[in-house]
Amino acid sequence: MTEMSYETASTALEKLYELFHETDNIVLIQEYAVAISDLLGTKGGFSKYLHGNGGELKTRQARLLSIFLHNIELLLHRTWVNEQDEAKKSEAIQELATFSAEMAQGDSAKALAHLITISDLLIHLLFGASIYGGNYHEFLLRIDPQFALLYRFLELIRTSTFEPGVDQHQFLLTLILMYAFSCY
Repeated sequence: MTEMSYETASTALEKLYELFHETDNIVLIQEYAVAISDLLGTKGGFSKYLHGNGGELKTRQARLLSIFLHNIELLLHRTWVNEQDEAKKSEAIQELATFSAEMAQGDSAKALAHLITISDLLIHLLFGASIYGGNYHEFLLRIDPQFALLYRFLELIRTSTFEPGVDQHQFLLTLILMYAFSCY
């Protein structure tokens, strides 16, 4: 997003997500995933988690998971919170452990649900209860446009429905979110 405005990036993200969500063509799904990741994270860094032989791919994806878990654990443990938010911090740590277990079991749908919960808790811990207000998006946009774009992506995922048994979309969304958070 570094070379385009938030509005342009947000519009592109919405269109790419719509195309990603509506297709069943695995090649197109992967290309849209790469394009979305280029908007949310470091441009050009995501495709290595989708392409390669089976062993290399699993190793790279496991490394991404490891980096993501480490970064989020550090962030959670180093984030100072009010006494009233200690429960949310504990919940986020517990959700992270559950997410890791779901990934190990290969259940993309459950892992994605836990990752969205982790994301929501993390955003709450970083930016406070103001995220529940009507003008939160503008607040986040002023603080960090890249994070505002990631938050917009989470909103798009939350409003989506997925067909039971078809987990390629959920798996790639999980990878995209892990990648985006790992780029911070």
